[in-house]
Amino acid sequence: MRILAIAQSKGGTGKTTIALNLVAAAAEAGLSTVLVDADHHSAGSTVLLGFSPPERSLSAVLHHNVDPLAVAQRVPELNCLILPGSYALSELPPDLPLNVLSDCIQSVAHEARDLEDRAFYPDLVIIDCPGGDVAMTRMALYAADCVAVPMNFSALDLTANETTVNLIAAIRDLRGGRPVLAGIIPNRIHRGDTVARDLAFLVASRIPLLPTIPESNLIRRTGSASDLGRRVVVKSHRKSPAAEQFRLLFSVLTGKRRWSREDGLQYLAEQLNTTMEWLAPELERLQTEAALEGAPT
Repeated sequence: MRILAIAQSKGGTGKTTIALNLVAAAAEAGLSTVLVDADHHSAGSTVLLGFSPPERSLSAVLHHNVDPLAVAQRVPELNCLILPGSYALSELPPDLPLNVLSDCIQSVAHEARDLEDRAFYPDLVIIDCPGGDVAMTRMALYAADCVAVPMNFSALDLTANETTVNLIAAIRDLRGGRPVLAGIIPNRIHRGDTVARDLAFLVASRIPLLPTIPESNLIRRTGSASDLGRRVVVKSHRKSPAAEQFRLLFSVLTGKRRWSREDGLQYLAEQLNTTMEWLAPELERLQTEAALEGAPT
């Protein structure tokens, strides 16, 4: 079982959309998932389940020691269990132990049953982290094996990105190098966006870039569809370029497809309608310096 956190300290960067489509991509690949909606806005829960009252949410598990299987709800269409979020998550006491969410996830993973009362063994756990809630994000990172960070390429997002990366680094120090930072997910990229080109180099010089999610009207309008089967692009528009992007991201994050720093840069360059040399002309020098810094003395 792999635990993946989708984290970014700034709201509105696409964490929930990415998490939901990764769940759909996993189901399409024949895998079972647990989706942990750790966001008090509970957008992911609302998309999949409708409104979840506080007593049926993750908050009751973390704050009142309710059995997580008592609040977990099944989404058979996506071969998924979801631990729903609610606004009550914003009222959690700040002194909760760091491991409380990890314990909750492990309990679900080892005790859950499917509709035929057989053991439900998830292949993947996806934690949809909140924006702006440092305490909950720390708990999510403490539980995760790896983390991916969605980022819209703007000056505000670049500042928020530094906060997120520093938070990940602090948890990695506590856990001896976990979670692994899989990289940045360039999200809502506009072709030819010169601001994104300028900022991409600042990010790519430090952190690998994962497959890009382009700006898409199709992605934006699916979440509000009345039919559950149409609320995620991977299910509703299976052959669309947007669905293929999410499948590619899923393949990279689950290790089914090899992906290098150069792959990420080249892919973003194609989305921005430019060349990798223009996007990051100093990449080769930076890589050489990084290799020298990491060499034994």
